[in-house]
Amino acid sequence: MDSTDNSQSVADVQFAPLARTIIKITGSDRAAFLHNFSTNDIVKMQPGDRCEAFITSVQGKTLGHVVVYCVEEALVLVTADGQQETLINHLDRYIIMEDVELENCSGIASTWLLFGEGIPSVASELNGVEFMSPYGYCGETCQLLLGDASTAESLEQLQVREASSDQIETLRLEAGFVEFGVDVTEANLPQEVARDAIAISFTKGCYLGQETVARIDALGHVNWLMRTMTGIGLASLNAGDEIAGDDGKKIARLTSCSNASDPNQKIALGYVHKDFAESGTTIADGIQVA
Repeated sequence: MDSTDNSQSVADVQFAPLARTIIKITGSDRAAFLHNFSTNDIVKMQPGDRCEAFITSVQGKTLGHVVVYCVEEALVLVTADGQQETLINHLDRYIIMEDVELENCSGIASTWLLFGEGIPSVASELNGVEFMSPYGYCGETCQLLLGDASTAESLEQLQVREASSDQIETLRLEAGFVEFGVDVTEANLPQEVARDAIAISFTKGCYLGQETVARIDALGHVNWLMRTMTGIGLASLNAGDEIAGDDGKKIARLTSCSNASDPNQKIALGYVHKDFAESGTTIADGIQVA
């Protein structure tokens, strides 16, 4: 590939630092073990597979929202920064006779977000890095890059542009990717996060917290659902703000808020009451559920 072709192919690729918690699970019982403590079907995963899952408590609340990668001889959990102690302590207490080892890999490698259609051209030029793809943080072309302190310099030499933190936040909200500790906490039930089709298997059988999740699916519903909201009415609002209906009752609470790609719009993630959660619903003047 000549330099002209390479320049053209990387023109739309951008990168940004993104601190992540990374936990590696090894041992012959790793898949069956993680299967028993998460909402998705881990035992079906083969090397190269990826899925999202919630790590749930006995009460069925979310202790973590993770992306799980199945690699040769290991499962790799990736989630928001600072979650390693909570997740490792939670899982470790259940290891009795199982052949399972939990390794905190957070901070061992520098982690970078890489996105854009020309990623394969960039990947072919980088050495000593590991790609976790797709990651989904800002769309399906997004990949997580595990490198070292020199990775940013290597990317810059390839003329890959660095994105701003504001740009990354906008893309994350437009992709609808929730961040644990920001959009999701231990107070939330998995179904409130509204990623059922992506992160919850309702046929996998028993796991810790499964009774609560299954009961909601079979008999009831949650009152609040994570939704993307857009509109000029968000201009004066920030994360943590609540939106009330005409009767004064709360109908939404914002968890993340940013400028949209359209400079005349803002975008937010937040919990919307089930009665107002349908796409296209106007929940306040200038604010609509996407």
